[in-house]
Amino acid sequence: MRRAVAAAWMVIWSMAAAGAVEVQTTENYIVPESDGGYFNPSTVYATNANEPGHGDLVQVVSVMDVSDSFTQVLIRRSSDNGETWTDFAPIEQMRRDGDDYTKYGTASLYADPINGRMIFFVQELVYENNQLASTWRKRRICYRISHDNGITWSDRINLVQDGVDSEGRPFDEQHWMEGAVWGRNMACTIASRAIRIRGDGPLQGRLLLPFQIQRVDEQGRLHMPTGMGYMASGCLIGEWNEDMSDLRWDCSNHVVVSPKVSSRGVFEPTVAELPDGRILMVMRGSNAGLEGVRGVKFSSISEDQGRTWSQPVPLLFDDLSPAPSSSSLSLLVPTEDGRVFYCGVIAEHEPRGNWPRYPVVLVRIDPETALLRHDSVVEVVDRHGDDDSNAQYVNHWAYEDPARDAIVVLTPHYRGSMTVAVDRHVVPLEGDEG
Repeated sequence: MRRAVAAAWMVIWSMAAAGAVEVQTTENYIVPESDGGYFNPSTVYATNANEPGHGDLVQVVSVMDVSDSFTQVLIRRSSDNGETWTDFAPIEQMRRDGDDYTKYGTASLYADPINGRMIFFVQELVYENNQLASTWRKRRICYRISHDNGITWSDRINLVQDGVDSEGRPFDEQHWMEGAVWGRNMACTIASRAIRIRGDGPLQGRLLLPFQIQRVDEQGRLHMPTGMGYMASGCLIGEWNEDMSDLRWDCSNHVVVSPKVSSRGVFEPTVAELPDGRILMVMRGSNAGLEGVRGVKFSSISEDQGRTWSQPVPLLFDDLSPAPSSSSLSLLVPTEDGRVFYCGVIAEHEPRGNWPRYPVVLVRIDPETALLRHDSVVEVVDRHGDDDSNAQYVNHWAYEDPARDAIVVLTPHYRGSMTVAVDRHVVPLEGDEG
């Protein structure tokens, strides 16, 4: 990876195939100290041409008071492509019942390019006695639907898989998806980007929503080698009902890796469709507590539009060299012309567990091999001179901006474990070979 040369508000980087390109970085907004930290600034363009607000940017952020504890989810919009914004307003807020708290976080948005509906996905978590431990048993996926470009929203809907499970039992509010039972083990999305399947086939037009699910042993007890979960990944498959007021959900197989190669399994999956119709899924792993095990992301391929997935393997560069990556969120970013980019950490030194969480890079996915193109690494943001070795820029978001012919990357800027600002990085696509 080539080192970036930093200027006050700009990073100059080199791309072996394309020459020098400028990544323009600005401070997008300051996080009010009273709010806590803003994370996962999921942002989409509104797509319903028959309603006001068509073409607006709509954005949600999840607000934490301490690590892994949410207070609310906020929403705002921009009518000038992100230059100015409305004030944030709450779309979800925590509620208290005695000593227990129900909280909502790691939300994401999806805007359907065909029917114009917008979906707000969020995880619901129950903190018994306001402690994290119970959320491994009580966490689920919820969503809201908007018919008017995110101006108004439906009531919150608990996602329940359609039909019966592998043993013939109907799904319900408790046993709500294959392998997940409320009160026994959780399943959730973590700022997951849903996609609409574009390729020819029986699932064309369906939605893919990647999820993670906590593993249990044969007695139904949580499998927790590190105390921070041991998870599998997969995709929920959504089909709009006749009046587009809701979706029917099915579920793919679950994929997992040995605890000898990832002490927390595979989790925080992200998906994108390749030009030939295959679907790529990239997942977070962890080498925490494992000696001699490289920290990497894992990848899996579906050749049947997300119905089944291959056994995960380490995500490599296209010359088969390793791509060291800490245990942290990553995103696959599709463009309208079919290109796919990885956006996340690729470290210069061997990662240990969650660290380091810099630099965040953008890398083209090779459309044939589904590997990272080594000649296309773009350093989006690296540790600033005044940041310590625990600086981090993850829990980010990225999207294509057609007007700028660029990918916009939004990265939280931390002090300690909380964010103080969210920075906007505009990465031109003009230098990328199509």
